[in-house]
Amino acid sequence: MKFGVPLYAPAMPDWLKKLPSNACLNTLDVMALFGFSNRANVSAAAASGRFPMPDLSSGAHHKSQWRADTLRIELRRRLAVSTRKA
Repeated sequence: MKFGVPLYAPAMPDWLKKLPSNACLNTLDVMALFGFSNRANVSAAAASGRFPMPDLSSGAHHKSQWRADTLRIELRRRLAVSTRKA
């Protein structure tokens, strides 16, 4: 994660808490969770550190997926960073 990049720290939704750790979420779900529009370039956001890197990438179109446990860890980390700065 690069320094100086503001992190959006949303509250963890109940549906994410209830998912099993190995559940996978697609790009649109994860972008909405982190407050990105559906036109955002996920690769550029991940490379800059504003978005977690995908856990899985498959197919000819490189469809990215994130595991629920990865997203929960990232949300907790962002919340800790945002409360430390406050």
